[in-house]
Amino acid sequence: MRKVEAFDLNSAFTKERRQDTFQGVHQRAPRLLAFYVWGYGRETPLLWHGHRVGLVGTGAKQGDPAGPLIFAVSTFGLFESIRDAAERLVAERFPLMPSYVGITAVCDDLKVTCDPQLAHPVAEVVQRKMAEAGRGLNLSKCRILVHPAAADLVVWPSSLEPPQYPLLPVVTTGMKLLGAPIGTETFRQDFAS
Repeated sequence: MRKVEAFDLNSAFTKERRQDTFQGVHQRAPRLLAFYVWGYGRETPLLWHGHRVGLVGTGAKQGDPAGPLIFAVSTFGLFESIRDAAERLVAERFPLMPSYVGITAVCDDLKVTCDPQLAHPVAEVVQRKMAEAGRGLNLSKCRILVHPAAADLVVWPSSLEPPQYPLLPVVTTGMKLLGAPIGTETFRQDFAS
């Protein structure tokens, strides 16, 4: 039985450094580089009721249809490093346990699928890699979802040493995944009503 961890990047689209987005476009979508330099090559005027009130030099421009693509290519390497670090953790700490770690990222939402026993160690890997990259998580939206029958399989860290990162809440009632509810029949019905 797998469990899903949901992570939400904090102010992801507005705080992405243009150097990172340039590198992402250059490496993963080079045919868009001329467009990127044209649209993002310099700071963008910030307007309020038609008056310039400042300059913006980070993030995708609001309303830009290429914004999600630009964000995706700039974070691809980060999400790859999270996957690789989680797989290394599983191989090193649980060598006899056949395990799977899956990473799914859509815009600023990251979903990690793995065995319930790995929930907290993998969550720590995600939080560490995000911190190393200078990115924040919206912890109020981060969860570990497990099937009710597997909730007792989640291994909590030892209380002898304090965790380096916040422990995520474990929920069994469901969550919205990419805008669709997953969970018990009651949860799905309550969400739809």
